[in-house]
Amino acid sequence: MKHLFELVTEKGSKLHVSIIHLAFTSGMRNAELRNIKLRDFQVHEGVRVLRYIGKGQKVNQIAIHPTTAHHLDQYLAWMEEKGRKIGPDDFFFQPSKNSHGGKLQKKLSHTALGYIVKKWARKVNPSKRITPHSARATVISSLLDNGVDIYTVSQMVQHGDVRVTQRYMKRTRKFNQSPVFGLNFF
Repeated sequence: MKHLFELVTEKGSKLHVSIIHLAFTSGMRNAELRNIKLRDFQVHEGVRVLRYIGKGQKVNQIAIHPTTAHHLDQYLAWMEEKGRKIGPDDFFFQPSKNSHGGKLQKKLSHTALGYIVKKWARKVNPSKRITPHSARATVISSLLDNGVDIYTVSQMVQHGDVRVTQRYMKRTRKFNQSPVFGLNFF
């Protein structure tokens, strides 16, 4: 992951950098990411938060990692420099090229998002198939592997049932961290 972030930050466009960072730090689904509007970004208790409509029309709020927030701000400034200032009701991620014969497409397509994720992931690991859903799975697995409570992760990614989140657990057994050592019988 570190190599992917370093590579895209060094060589990618502001659009690609912000998409890779948000996809691999938020656990958002493809459609959720593409449907974000500028007004969906807010600040609560000094923390940057993204409020969006998820699967099943459920409202979700997630904290934005500070590094990701930095790259999102750079993307906004870049768009403004290009004369394409994004307003509160505009889709946040917009295609960098006009691909519809004079008619400006308002949001990034499903295909474009997949292309961006695959392009950068292949540079890091050409033999592995990486999709936008892989970004979601990476976030979920990484949080669980780092000891974040499964219920907290399940809520963050809007799984209706914690058993869905359990499917992402790829932990190896760590016997030296076994709960048996928490027993204070002796």
